[in-house]
Amino acid sequence: MDSFLRTNTTMNNILNTQIFDVKNAVEAAADGALWKIVNEPKYHKVNENFFAAIEMKADATINKLREENISYRKEIRTQGKEIRTQGKEIRTQGNEISSLQNKNILLWTGSMLSWGYQIYQFYSSSVSSSSTKRSKDRKT
Repeated sequence: MDSFLRTNTTMNNILNTQIFDVKNAVEAAADGALWKIVNEPKYHKVNENFFAAIEMKADATINKLREENISYRKEIRTQGKEIRTQGKEIRTQGNEISSLQNKNILLWTGSMLSWGYQIYQFYSSSVSSSSTKRSKDRKT
């Protein structure tokens, strides 16, 4: 009997008509329910509350983001001030290093001059003592 019902054209036409009618009845019921939700005042209150809740959540999120933005901006300003302060300290230390390098060059130059003078004195004294000795040797 099962195969007879499946292969019977009349039975298939009746089933297809029934399926079509049920589908149309479901769509009509859904359209009616939607019309009530959209047009009846009691459902407007539900929609208003729903959208009000969404709006409150959105406002809370926006306010939180604004507060975080303000906090981040303050932190950036604070870090900017610290960076500028450290930059000033670095420039000051660089100037001190340059000053010390200049002093070092002056000390080195002074030492070289002092050495040069000592060598000159030593050479001068040895040359003059040797020339004095030679003159004494010639006289004798």
